[in-house]
Amino acid sequence: METIPSSPADNGESTGNTGWENMAYRRVNTQEYVEDGLEQGKFEVFEAVKHTRIAAQQGEIGQEVISWSEDENGNPIQERVSTVKTDETTGEPGWIATKTGADGQPIIDRNGNLNQWIISDSVFRKKYEADPEHPGIFKPTGGPQKFVRTTEALIISQFDSEMTMPTGSYINVTDPDNMYAINPRDFHDTYTIVDDSPEEQA
Repeated sequence: METIPSSPADNGESTGNTGWENMAYRRVNTQEYVEDGLEQGKFEVFEAVKHTRIAAQQGEIGQEVISWSEDENGNPIQERVSTVKTDETTGEPGWIATKTGADGQPIIDRNGNLNQWIISDSVFRKKYEADPEHPGIFKPTGGPQKFVRTTEALIISQFDSEMTMPTGSYINVTDPDNMYAINPRDFHDTYTIVDDSPEEQA
C-alpha cells in the first residue's frame, strides 16, 4: 500500500492522503498548542502508566527508520522518517525500538508495517531496563506520566522532525520542555490509564 505523506497547502494546513481519503491536518507547535489548550479549558490532564515491552538495539549513525501509525479508520499514516544520531550527553548512537507482543515477537499491524521508532541513548537508559527473562527485550521504568488528548488531526514538530497525528492522539505533557505526541493506537497499546484520572472516568 502506498502512503503519501502530508504536504503543505497555501492556507497553512496540510492534506494527508492515505490512499483512501483526504484529511485536513493543522500544523502546530507542540508546546504552544498544549499551553493554549490548557489556558482555554480545551484539555484536561490525566495520568497513565507505561506497560508495554519493546525489542531494541543500538542503531548505526545515519540509519533511517520510518514510523507508521493509523488514522481513525485504520488507514496507514507515515508519521515521520527519523535518523539515528549521536547522543550529545552520552556520545552513543540512539536505539531502534520495535513494539513486541507478550511473546517478545515484533508486532506487525494490519497494513503490514512494523511499529518502530528511534530513542536517544540517554532517554533509553533513563526510561528502559533489560527484561532478565527475555534477552533483547526491555521494560519501562518510572511511574505515571501526564497526558492530554487532542480533538483534531495535527502535524506536530518534535524530535527534529514533523509527525502526522490523527484526531484523538495523545500528547505527553509530563515534562513541559519535552512534550511529545503518541497516536491513539500506540497509546492504548503502550499505556494503562490510572483509574482516578479524568480520561478513565469519561
